[in-house]
Amino acid sequence: MSATSGGSVTPAAGAGYGVGTTAILTATAAPGYVFTGWTVDGVFVGWSSPLTLTMDGDHAVAATFAARPRFPDVAASHPYAEAIAQLAARGIIRGYENGDFGPNDTTLRAQMAALIARAMGWDAEDRGNPFPDRGAVDANLWRNVGTLAFYKVARGYPDGTYQPTQDVLHAQTISFITRAMVAKGYWAQQPVAPGLFGGALNGSGHEADAATYLHYVGGIAGADGTWSRWNQPSSRAWFAQALWAALDSHFGVDRVP
Repeated sequence: MSATSGGSVTPAAGAGYGVGTTAILTATAAPGYVFTGWTVDGVFVGWSSPLTLTMDGDHAVAATFAARPRFPDVAASHPYAEAIAQLAARGIIRGYENGDFGPNDTTLRAQMAALIARAMGWDAEDRGNPFPDRGAVDANLWRNVGTLAFYKVARGYPDGTYQPTQDVLHAQTISFITRAMVAKGYWAQQPVAPGLFGGALNGSGHEADAATYLHYVGGIAGADGTWSRWNQPSSRAWFAQALWAALDSHFGVDRVP
C-alpha cells in the first residue's frame, strides 16, 4: 500500500495479510490537505475510510491526497465550506480568476453542465449538441451541455432550447444531479412520490428525481417541510453542497469486497 504526499495510511506499507484475512486501512490527511480517495489495483474505489479489503491475493492499494483549496470569500464557518473544498480539491468546481469562489452567485445552466460533467468523468467527451441556442457560451461549456443531453441528463425546454445562461433552480439542480447519478449506474431511479414536500413538486416534473435524491442522500440542503425554495435560483455554494452530498452517498461508502 502507498500514500501520496499530504497524508498517511495505517497500517503502514509492509504489513502482511494472509489469504482470507481482512485488511482495514485508514487514510489520514495531513493538516491543510484533503483525502481524495483509494485505488485498488489501479481502479478508483471511492473515499470511504476506513477501507475494508478481504484478501484473496496480492493487491496494490494507494491513497491520494490533495491540498485543501482556500477561497477568501468562503469562511470556515460557512455551512457549505466543506463541500466546496472537497469538490475543489478534486477539480470539479473552481473559483474565479481573482481567487474568490462567489458562494452567493447564482449558477447558470451551462455552468451546471460543466460541473456535473467533471463530477461524472464526462468532461473530455464530445457528443455534439442538439440545442439551437448556444449564443456566446464558451465552447467547452457548450460541449458539456451536449454531453449531458447525450446521457439524457439535460432535456431542455418544451420549445427545444436549453437556455444556457439562465439561472439553475433548486429543483432543476436536484434533477440534473439525480439523472447523472442514475446514468452512471450509481443510483437506481425511484418511483414518483406525489406527496413529497407536501405536494409542492406535483406537476413540476421533478417528483421522481427528488424522491430518488432523497432515497440515497437522505435530505436536501436547506429544504423545509414544503421546500419553499424549490423554484428559486441555486447559489454556487448550495449547488456544491447538493452535488457533494450525492457523490459522497456513493463514494463515501465502502464497496470493496
